[in-house]
Amino acid sequence: MKVGFIGAGKVTGTFGRHLINAGHAIVVSNSRGPETLADFVADLGPGAITGTKQQAAECDVVILAVHWGRVADALKGIDWRGRILIDATNAHLDPPDISLAGVTRSRAALKGRTSSEIVAEMAVGARLVKSISNIPMVWIQTSRRTNPIPLSLHPATTPKPNT
Repeated sequence: MKVGFIGAGKVTGTFGRHLINAGHAIVVSNSRGPETLADFVADLGPGAITGTKQQAAECDVVILAVHWGRVADALKGIDWRGRILIDATNAHLDPPDISLAGVTRSRAALKGRTSSEIVAEMAVGARLVKSISNIPMVWIQTSRRTNPIPLSLHPATTPKPNT
């Protein structure tokens, strides 16, 4: 399977490495262009290549891994109809503030909606899956064999679009 990442931070590095180790290929993109990702992709090793966000979006599955304030630009200009899009964002205002006051401000900015409802409106027709958000990447970077950390999964998806 080929997985595209829009965004090149901790989520992409962590999950990209796991996907490569499992035998999958990944395409990593960011807003600054493929030429800025050479070191990042080299660190991930064989199985990772750089690409544009359009090239990442052409993969079997796409993982959106950008800061909340950059979501609209990251999704713009792509035909999402029928594509599988994993929303790994956290709806924190920039700069991210995970204090109670910061989370309260971020929740208020959503105006009673979930962040994935907003992402779904921007990625019209995507088969959207919400995942990963708010799990510290260090928990996922650590091998479950050497340091078993309890993780939970709460799947949430959008209905299959009418085609």
